[in-house]
Amino acid sequence: HLPPKLSRVYTANGPRPATAAAAAAAAAAVTTRALQAFVEGGVAGSSAKAGLLSKLAGCWGDVALQAAGSFFLEKAYAWADLEQKEAIVREVSARQSALLAGCHWGPLLARKLAVDSYSRSPEEWRKRAASTAAAKRAFEQLLADDTPAAAAAAAAGGGVAGYDDAAAPGKKRKKQQQQQQQ
Repeated sequence: HLPPKLSRVYTANGPRPATAAAAAAAAAAVTTRALQAFVEGGVAGSSAKAGLLSKLAGCWGDVALQAAGSFFLEKAYAWADLEQKEAIVREVSARQSALLAGCHWGPLLARKLAVDSYSRSPEEWRKRAASTAAAKRAFEQLLADDTPAAAAAAAAGGGVAGYDDAAAPGKKRKKQQQQQQQ
């Protein structure tokens, strides 16, 4: 046994699974659910998740060709930052012919990752991916905005500015009735 102090140092700096082992785990049906939970869950930190994705660099094409691996690949792609997404799509696009011809999930996965778009123009794919990421961040901020001003605006306006709610007349009538009863 190592002393506790050395044990922590060893586990922090000790041997890590090899890239081949990580790729095999990502493609195996038994372990992909655990990897999905690792990437989607809130227990592991961002650096641990990024480390896992970096270990799989160079193996994403092989992972995509396995049914269970393709599900994990989708989850990893959803979590990844722009550079990691591009690496995933680049590697999958290199195996695009095998993906489209060899498995029934291939066309759907290629569509979700926009592999055709990347194959035609990586620069356009980057622009579109950056735009999508910015829109996603803005939407998440909008939903997470719980400041008093936002709450007051939502209560007064009843929703998104410039959008007429089809049920608004009924809501207004009900509100008026409630005010009259008070």
